[in-house]
Amino acid sequence: MPKNLVICCDGTSNDVTGNPTNVLKLFRMLRRDDSQLTYYSPGVGTVSDPTTKTGIGKWISRRIDLGFGLSLRENVCSIYQFIASHYQPGDQIYLFGFSRGGYTVRAVAGMIEFLGLLRPEQSGMERHAWSIYADDDGRLTTSERFKAGRRFASAFTIYPKPQIHFLGAWDTVSSFGWLWNMRTLPHTSNNASIRHVRHAVSLDERRAMFQQNLCRQNPANKTFEQVWFAGGHGDVGGGWPEEHSYLSKVAFKWMLDAATEHGLLLQRKNYFRYWNRTKTTNHPPEPPRPNDALRGGWWLVELAPRRMWDPKSRRLRWTRPHLARRRRLPFGAAVHCSVGDLMQRNPAYRPPEMHAD
Repeated sequence: MPKNLVICCDGTSNDVTGNPTNVLKLFRMLRRDDSQLTYYSPGVGTVSDPTTKTGIGKWISRRIDLGFGLSLRENVCSIYQFIASHYQPGDQIYLFGFSRGGYTVRAVAGMIEFLGLLRPEQSGMERHAWSIYADDDGRLTTSERFKAGRRFASAFTIYPKPQIHFLGAWDTVSSFGWLWNMRTLPHTSNNASIRHVRHAVSLDERRAMFQQNLCRQNPANKTFEQVWFAGGHGDVGGGWPEEHSYLSKVAFKWMLDAATEHGLLLQRKNYFRYWNRTKTTNHPPEPPRPNDALRGGWWLVELAPRRMWDPKSRRLRWTRPHLARRRRLPFGAAVHCSVGDLMQRNPAYRPPEMHAD
C-alpha cells in the first residue's frame, strides 16, 4: 500500500521547546499511521557537538552551528537515511523546511537527484554519498564529481530514482561553509526530481545571515509557485510569540492549502484545534506590522564583508558589508495578495520596489 513520507526540518535555532514555527505547527497537525510516516529535524544551532564535555564547550558549539550551519551534513544524511529505510515504489515524499531547514530539505532533494536513493541494505553509506555530492575536500572537478556520482548511483542506489512529490519551504536561506567562503550544493535551486514546488519568501528581512535563496523553475516541475509575503524571516516561517504571529499565519495557511491539495494527510482535530485556539490573533484589531529581528549582536554581522556565490558569473566573489540593506524584489516576482491588504490597513508599510536584474 503506497504511503506518504513527510520530512519537517525546522529553522535556525528553532526546536520543540521554543515558540512554534510553521514547520512545527505543520508537524503537529500531521496524520501518523501506516498511510503516512513522519520525521522532524530541529534547526541548526539547537544541538551541541556530542564530543564536547563542558557546558561552555556545548554553548560554543551551538553558537558556531548557528552562525555557519555546520550541522547541515548530519541533518541531510539523517533525513536521507530515513527516506532510504522506508521508501517503497509508489510512495510520495514530502519535504518541508524553514530558513536553513528549507535549504536542508532542498539539499536532500538535490542529493537524491544527483545520486539517487540508497538501497535499504546499504544503510551506513550516507556520509560517503554526501562526500561525493558536496565534494567536502574540494578536490574534484565538475566532470570528475559527476562521474563519481554516476559510479556511486549504479552500485548503491535503487532504480528508477524516486521523485519528490512536494517540496515546501518558508524563506530558504543557506549558510553552508564559513562566513567568508559561502558554498552551494548541486540541484538546490533547480531540481527536475520535484513534482510540486512551493516557496514562501520574505519581503522585509534585512539581516546579512538571512539572505534569500530563491528557487528556479525546472521544466519537469508540474507546478511551481514562489511567492513573496510581507514581513521578516520569522513573519514568514513563524517562531514569534503568538501575539506577534499574525503575518506568519498567512504563509502557513498558503502552504497548508497547497500541500493538502497534493495529498498531504492531516489530523482534522489538531487542525481545527490550532485555528480555534489562536483565533484571537487571526484577525488582530490593530494593523499588523513586521517584527524587527535586527538587534543586538546581529548588527555586528552587518559590518563584516562576505564571500558569496554569484549565479551570473558562477564563482565566489567578495561583497561589501551588508549594512541591513533591504532585499531586492525581482522584476515579475509573485507577491501575495495579503501584501496589498496590509498596505491598506497600515499606510506606513511599504514593501521593496521591484528591480529588473
